[in-house]
Amino acid sequence: MLSGFHDVRKNSPESKRRVLHFLSPEKMVGSQKWGYIIIITGTILGGTLGFYVMHRVEISYKEKMNERLKEFESKMKKTEKLE
Repeated sequence: MLSGFHDVRKNSPESKRRVLHFLSPEKMVGSQKWGYIIIITGTILGGTLGFYVMHRVEISYKEKMNERLKEFESKMKKTEKLE
């Protein structure tokens, strides 16, 4: 693949044909299709990973808040008993 780039310096008709073949529309359409597939796959996987991470953060935050609430309620019960 890279040898086509080195042949460009020679300016021979054969090297120009190699470069044009390397950049042919048929190959560009195939690579464009793979580009779209990679972008879509990355978007889906990234969204899934982001959703999972945010879900775990939300669950841990909720647990932490429940523990704080239980501690607060126990302190309030203790102060009510003292009064």
